[in-house]
Amino acid sequence: MAVESDERKLMEQSYLLITGRKSFEEILETEDELAVIFNPYKPIKVMEGDAYDCLIDYYITTEEYEKCDELRQVKELNKLINL
Repeated sequence: MAVESDERKLMEQSYLLITGRKSFEEILETEDELAVIFNPYKPIKVMEGDAYDCLIDYYITTEEYEKCDELRQVKELNKLINL
């Protein structure tokens, strides 16, 4: 059960950062630690199997389709910005 909780926390914190909904500081105001599935100090390269895809796959399994759509939009925007 703790593994599922840790995975959920990891994915939620990653989602909040990657979509810009929260900053490091905002997350750390309510959490003791921060864990994400990507290096937040480096730009995310848009490609097959990237952090966006990992999060989308996770949120498909939890049936949170609004988050999937938002992640797809952010990924496409990132792709356009970094052409």
